[in-house]
Amino acid sequence: MTCLPGFSGQPANLNPETRLIFSGVKELDGMLGGFPPSAITLIYGGGGSGKTFLAVNTTVSTASQGFKVVYINSDLKPVVPMLKILSGKDWHLVATNTLVFEPKTFREQTRAIESLRKILNPKFKLVVVDTISSLYRLEISMGADPIAVNKILNYQLARLLEVALKNRLAVLVTSQIKGGPLEDVSGGKIMFYWSRYVLRLEKVNREIKVVVVRHPTLPSGVSTRFRVEVKKFEP
Repeated sequence: MTCLPGFSGQPANLNPETRLIFSGVKELDGMLGGFPPSAITLIYGGGGSGKTFLAVNTTVSTASQGFKVVYINSDLKPVVPMLKILSGKDWHLVATNTLVFEPKTFREQTRAIESLRKILNPKFKLVVVDTISSLYRLEISMGADPIAVNKILNYQLARLLEVALKNRLAVLVTSQIKGGPLEDVSGGKIMFYWSRYVLRLEKVNREIKVVVVRHPTLPSGVSTRFRVEVKKFEP
């Protein structure tokens, strides 16, 4: 069980040897060993499956260790309150070390990703885009040419991998499923093409199930579960 603040499991630290980024969820970190640098990790699932929780908790885990994080919040929902809740007593440190972008259009999301080239320095260890496909879906629903939108999404992911390789940092992106089969990810094959690591989330009763879809060393289908309990936020 994961309980934040006051997480009772192993502390979420940055691995000094490999620079792996930990999520702060002991069950997931125990299975994966951390999120790797110089690569994109895709986390996808249905609504309420825990995508944003993992994105925010990984941000808190990294920023609370004194490292910088860029969080691109494309989900059109406030993310700062959750950052504050999960940070607990480390909120001021996390706030200092986390740079939040909140694009409102797919074009603004492109600009935020392009700006990373100028912003990033060796202090940054993690870039999060949550949810990278939200504004993509909105753009298509408003009548944009799907082929043109897919090209832009492809460009965004290419730029994210570029900064991951150049700066040796981890990139974590989340995406929804379209409502059909679990593998029917918004963004389609483009998302899988650019992502070296892929995880699928499922809500099972009161637990979140994390299933490995793609990993260099773990077999596809291996999974773990965890439960989230967050104390009520007190401003």
